[in-house]
Amino acid sequence: MGVYRALQEMGIMEQLDGISSVSGGTWASSIYMFAREFQGEAIEASALLGARTRPEHLTLQALREEAPPMARGITKGNSSQLLWQYAGSHRDNEVWAHVVADLILQPFGLESFECCVAESEEEVKRIKEENPGIQGVPFHVPRRDRPKLFVMNGALLAPSNHGISGDSVVSFQMSPDYSGSPFYPKDQVLRFTPDVTYQPVPLCCIYPCWRKALTLSIGGGFIETFAFGGDAPEAEAQRGGKVEVPTPDTSFSLPEMVGISSYAPASSFSNRLLTSWWLNIRKKYWAICSNTCPSAQEAHEYQMGDGGAIDNSGLLPLLQRRSRKVIWIASSYRPLQDYDFEGATIDNFDPDAAGVIDQLSSLFGYGLNDQDEGYFYANNQVFKKSQLLPICRKLFALKSSGKPMVLKESLDVLPNSYWGIRGDYQVSFVLIYLDECAEFQQQLPQEVRDEIAKGPNGMLENYPIYKTTGNNKEDMLGLNTAQVNLLAAQGEYAVRQNAHLFRELREITLKAQCESDTDVASEAQEQLTLLVSAFRVGLDLLHSVRNMFPIGCSCFGLEPSEVSQNQALLAMSDRRARHVAKVLQLRDGDALKVGILDGPYDDRAVVRWRWPASGGRWRVPERRQLRPERLSMEEIEGALDREEVLPEFLELHFSAAVECLPRFEEAQVDLLLVPPPLDRLTRLLPQLVQLGIGTLALCQVPGGDREVFHCHLLRSERKLRELLVNGLEQSGQTQVPVLRQLRSSADVAAFAHSGAWEAKLSCFQGTEAAREPVRSARWRRCGARLLLAVGPDGGWQSQEAEESRIVQHCERKISCGSWASRG
Repeated sequence: MGVYRALQEMGIMEQLDGISSVSGGTWASSIYMFAREFQGEAIEASALLGARTRPEHLTLQALREEAPPMARGITKGNSSQLLWQYAGSHRDNEVWAHVVADLILQPFGLESFECCVAESEEEVKRIKEENPGIQGVPFHVPRRDRPKLFVMNGALLAPSNHGISGDSVVSFQMSPDYSGSPFYPKDQVLRFTPDVTYQPVPLCCIYPCWRKALTLSIGGGFIETFAFGGDAPEAEAQRGGKVEVPTPDTSFSLPEMVGISSYAPASSFSNRLLTSWWLNIRKKYWAICSNTCPSAQEAHEYQMGDGGAIDNSGLLPLLQRRSRKVIWIASSYRPLQDYDFEGATIDNFDPDAAGVIDQLSSLFGYGLNDQDEGYFYANNQVFKKSQLLPICRKLFALKSSGKPMVLKESLDVLPNSYWGIRGDYQVSFVLIYLDECAEFQQQLPQEVRDEIAKGPNGMLENYPIYKTTGNNKEDMLGLNTAQVNLLAAQGEYAVRQNAHLFRELREITLKAQCESDTDVASEAQEQLTLLVSAFRVGLDLLHSVRNMFPIGCSCFGLEPSEVSQNQALLAMSDRRARHVAKVLQLRDGDALKVGILDGPYDDRAVVRWRWPASGGRWRVPERRQLRPERLSMEEIEGALDREEVLPEFLELHFSAAVECLPRFEEAQVDLLLVPPPLDRLTRLLPQLVQLGIGTLALCQVPGGDREVFHCHLLRSERKLRELLVNGLEQSGQTQVPVLRQLRSSADVAAFAHSGAWEAKLSCFQGTEAAREPVRSARWRRCGARLLLAVGPDGGWQSQEAEESRIVQHCERKISCGSWASRG
């Protein structure tokens, strides 16, 4: 919680693309992502995470004050009571999820087992329109001001009545939009062999005298979360796409997901038939078929449990998605030992003897399988083994000097077929490693240090590495308020003391793009090159025509619904408000250029800050024009970190009535595009918008990537709008491009004849005389509205494509010359 709080105030949380959580970490992340209210009252991030703390102010009385709402559930002292209560009123395999729902989710109104989950309200509307039978089912959706990706990591253990092994437990990933196991482990089927055999009972035996091993496929992809947990569809439907599946008997609810992600005993229970049947959470599951796994199969009831059974870091699911910048919070179950790190070598280093937690060491090839305990880390290596010892030396040096154990590393990712990780790229991460921090403890009041010294006889027993269960004898799962508040304060302190590392992590991609002529350029720059190369024809054409039309400078974008009575109000947690405070550093009376999406703009909107009722002011309250020297990079980087109190809201007052404000000229370029694969389309859309287009028509052609038109992105209005608005803010326009999907030749023909274009241009590779070079400009005319038709990678190359219905609707064929297409 303290780490969340510090990252939120530093503006890092609003820049995250996603959160991957495991085990008890999902207790916190699920609340952060979904909570809109607390005990019936609306709640924002600042209240959810609590106020900023300072070590010297943490008296015993302060530590005993109520924990912030995010962690208050585990301080109730009633977890043991809940375990007994639900054990007597529910089936054993339902007990854990109900305890988690009551203990963690209930104060936020998220405890219902009848609610499904979805990515957004727009998606809920789409789901109910396509599935009339669930019109009355309620849904929970994440907050719009939270990261787009949220993965709650569990483990898919084994079918009921079958045992587990190190090569059969796989990742089970749950998100608001999709859930499942994304890859086939080692691209092969898994063999589940029961480890307990019962002799048959005469006449009415449930199990035969012998049982063959059950051979099944696992993984291959996801199913929409609201539809997960039912029987398998027909064989053809198991190959993916938009298909109908049988309705599940029960909703796959948020409490079940949080319960699965945090149910640590499940993997050890799976070793015994009796405990696996009585105690483990079970859901129906079936694999997605493909060329790797061509045979469809029936759904089987699988045991599911804590994702920590196979990866307790949450990093591997991010590497599956090729994440390049990660903040890694590593909670420890033991302290780093006084080990001879300097004398150790790569050959004799023993991370277990050194006290290194296995969520770290297993990723470097030191992982082991423990069948009895139910931990399987032998398949987790993604970094070179030789790189662990230098990292551990740095961690131990920080601990020895009393500093928080926080460091930044950049490592090459190795391929890992079991996890479906392609590797061959570099990831940079800031590691926050939980252990004792003498520097923090020395700043605490003497009475608190004395309480820590009491050990098991005090109220801060085991600080800072509390037991995950049984730390407090009367409360099996909980911690007391003082324990929670002190640990949160230490996490917050660790982040604040290393704020520069988080800023460096955030700047890696920017540096790579700015230094492309040096060896510092990273894969982030290489990816940009691949993208531009694959679509160079179309992008060159857009760059060429863009200067024909007037555009504005970058705009600060507001949704029309955010504007009321000629002003707008943004919470301080909003990324735009924090940008105004931290980067622009505007104060009361400063002017800001603001654009209303699909509406006018105001380049003289006045800034006002609204402070909490308890009061507050900026340390340097002068307006920007009076303090230009303060806008140095050093001042900008630490601006919000030095403020004692932050405003609650940013008020923007327009210089005139909205209806009287000026408007930009309408974009005069429309684009007809054969879309690339989804990952490149996602990166390309903001760039296209930035170049200034009015309508973007995505066209499906023979030989094109048909899966793009079935992807979740093109069915999510919210995701599409976010991508378009990101590019729009850089273009200076306020007009959000219209997106059209043309899936047939009739759609193309209707579109091509629907606009008042002065010229329709198709883009080709090559320099034949029949095709005008794009830079010849003979067809250019200021004020003319243009339609550009950009084909697949490399443009329209074949005679068949040239004669297609798309190209025949364009009067001119434009060439960008000869070049080699990459990607």
